[in-house]
Amino acid sequence: MNKKGDIFSSQTSMWILFIITIVVLLMILYPNLMGKLSNTALSFGGWLVEDPKRPDITKNIPIEIESSYTNFFDQLEKAKQENRQCLMKYNGLSTEDDISIELYYENGFSGWIYKKTGKQGGFRLSTDTVAGLKPCILDAKNFYDEYLKEEKQNTGRKAVESDLIIEGDKIKFLDDSYSFDQDYLIKLDDEHICFILTHKVGNIFKSCDAKDYTLDNDCITDIKDKFEKCSSPLDNIDFFYTGVYYGKKSDWKIVDQGLPKGKNYFYQGNDPRVPYAFKEFGLSINDFENKVFNKLPDKMHDKKGMVYKGEYYGVKEDWEYKNGGWVYIGSENVPNYIREKGLNPQPKFNLFGPPKEG
Repeated sequence: MNKKGDIFSSQTSMWILFIITIVVLLMILYPNLMGKLSNTALSFGGWLVEDPKRPDITKNIPIEIESSYTNFFDQLEKAKQENRQCLMKYNGLSTEDDISIELYYENGFSGWIYKKTGKQGGFRLSTDTVAGLKPCILDAKNFYDEYLKEEKQNTGRKAVESDLIIEGDKIKFLDDSYSFDQDYLIKLDDEHICFILTHKVGNIFKSCDAKDYTLDNDCITDIKDKFEKCSSPLDNIDFFYTGVYYGKKSDWKIVDQGLPKGKNYFYQGNDPRVPYAFKEFGLSINDFENKVFNKLPDKMHDKKGMVYKGEYYGVKEDWEYKNGGWVYIGSENVPNYIREKGLNPQPKFNLFGPPKEG
């Protein structure tokens, strides 16, 4: 009996020595192999092991990224309160390829943002959850059949609930990367405010068609015509941007001027600090939605009169018409070159409107 035990112990020792020898040889011949194996082990750990590329929450977050991220969740909260289907303005989370935004369901619509570590380090920002909402993409085929198809038909679900990853101008969904509409999300119901995945070329005989998860990007125009815009937390704050005061977003209305001019946004409020040109000529839809009212405004000036491109022109009442031009006669701190040069009729009209206006 002892012989059998000795033989078993001897064989076990030989196997152990053999395995150790193989491991040592592999480490000598392939020094990077162990690192790869350890990374593989981490990936098998899934949710149990923290991804080493995701840094801890830190404070070195660029202000523009934090602002856009916070604004996105403010927009979600505001749109959730709407008692209707509507389009929620998407102001962008990040266009940088090395920044990822993960959106997931955890007691509501939740997310966090991180930058891959490297020479510049990384950051990670968590956010408050918007309770009652679920991250989703639009069920393009069902939505198309019910809302956009010539022969419309009632269909089932309109939202596909899923965790999502945004990197630059792409969304990762079901292990594939998709383009998505950069202007709007769509609120379908009280639980779903969804991203709209798009493709560029679908049925060449139709301007708008759908696949399982994507709409032809030509469909977006049709959607904008059928659905109103959701309210925004930016609607009722003073917008001062690049040295020009635009007033409150809620005081701007879209007007169809007919062909060939088409639709523009026009200021319809009464704040005299807003240049009169915005009442007369308006702003293009692109400038209004993508250049002015798509981000948090600059700090508002404390002047009571007109500021344009960073220069102060005082109030309308302090300008007097003399010798074919307009001369400043007030006592406020208007730049000397403006006092000396004055304003020609057209620039004065663009700022303050006609003489009897206001």
